[in-house]
Amino acid sequence: MALGGGAESLVFNTYQELKKREGVKVKLIAFQAAPDANGTNAVFFEEQLKDDPDFHYCSSYVRLSVLKKNEADLKSYCEIVETFRPHIIHSHLFTAEIISREVLFKGVKYFTHTHDNMKQFRNFSFNTLLNKELLTNYYEKIHLIAKYKQCNNRFISISEDTTAYFKQVLPKTLSRNIYPLDNAIVTETFAKINTKRSLDKIRIVNVGSFQAKKNQKFLIETGAELLRRGLDFEITLLGGGGLYNEVKDLVKRNNLESRVNMPGNVANTAVYYSAANLYIHTATYEPFGLVLLEAMASGLPVIALNGRGNRQLIEDGHNGFMLDEQNATKFADIIQKVVSDEKLYNTLSANAVKFARKYDIVAYVDKLLAIYNQAG
Repeated sequence: MALGGGAESLVFNTYQELKKREGVKVKLIAFQAAPDANGTNAVFFEEQLKDDPDFHYCSSYVRLSVLKKNEADLKSYCEIVETFRPHIIHSHLFTAEIISREVLFKGVKYFTHTHDNMKQFRNFSFNTLLNKELLTNYYEKIHLIAKYKQCNNRFISISEDTTAYFKQVLPKTLSRNIYPLDNAIVTETFAKINTKRSLDKIRIVNVGSFQAKKNQKFLIETGAELLRRGLDFEITLLGGGGLYNEVKDLVKRNNLESRVNMPGNVANTAVYYSAANLYIHTATYEPFGLVLLEAMASGLPVIALNGRGNRQLIEDGHNGFMLDEQNATKFADIIQKVVSDEKLYNTLSANAVKFARKYDIVAYVDKLLAIYNQAG
């Protein structure tokens, strides 16, 4: 599995599973997005999809403007929809929201997948008038809400935290259309690498784009604390992004060059889970936490900072540990506790694998199809 965002991974895996289902026809449309943190416009899983006749790269766009005339080119999108004639249009990420709701098709049920607490949906405040970005976001929200009301839009919420957020920011007529559905992974991919691990050395892995909320700098601080204690360890940080070089500089300043590996975006995260014996997640905000489930399915106990959306994934002392305080000493204490007690480690590992199985993509798609059928 390629390293992409959680939303992209879920979309790809859901698409693949839906294609296996009898009586279900599905198409996947990718829109041109703004450049990501690496300055690219990559379509995730492009290699796997390049020969798939049901995958379409769509050039359509909608550009909303507070002060100028809105611009749109929907020809490509409309041609795909009119040819396929779907019963369901299920959108992921904000670009798809804007484009797919600009033209509404009769007889179609529309679903929005809320992969996080989308900032564009924040309620109006005094600060909205003073900040260009906030004002633009609010304009886009008002535009979308009008479209949502026209099509009686439904919302798939990925966590309890996200459900609470959208109940606050949507009108009551729409907030009743929220369907909770936890994210999922292909557990089989990671269960294959669930083997007995040596605890002779602390081997930590972390997965995420290098941005402020992912908080890799705190993991480096924790590494510095482990070094002060004279522990043998290594940390592997997977991903790329705007703060990559800043984190790399912090590694150097803490004399951790020989302890920290930063291979960037990788083709197969499962290989790195296999080589580790702990997964540490230091994100200050995590909408859900698919990578936590991947790590658990691989047999790794998880130690995480409370990122709100990931609270429901950690049963403290059962499949890992969750800390509310960003404190390197306390993180190091838990790390040391887990790897120094083989019985505890093995219990956490076994429980992590069992817990992850509840979030398998097969059961997820069963629930998703039930929601499609249930939605009036």
